[in-house]
Amino acid sequence: MKHAPPACAEEILHGWLEGMRIDAIANLPAAKESALARSDVTAFIDDFCGVYLPWALNAVRGYVGAISPNTPLRVGSAVGRP
Repeated sequence: MKHAPPACAEEILHGWLEGMRIDAIANLPAAKESALARSDVTAFIDDFCGVYLPWALNAVRGYVGAISPNTPLRVGSAVGRP
């Protein structure tokens, strides 16, 4: 990552994964306590996605391939759906 994650990184990512808007995430108590501006929240999410998200997706793909080698994993497919 370009910068160290903020102390409230877990709360920021939770809000982001829940579909919260950046303004709402920046207004979370933990983000306010860390004195993070909206731009800080956006930079952290962009940084996190650029570094960790591709790695995590690759790890999931490798795991699924290891436990079910004969099942193709297609991008955009949902678990349990053809």
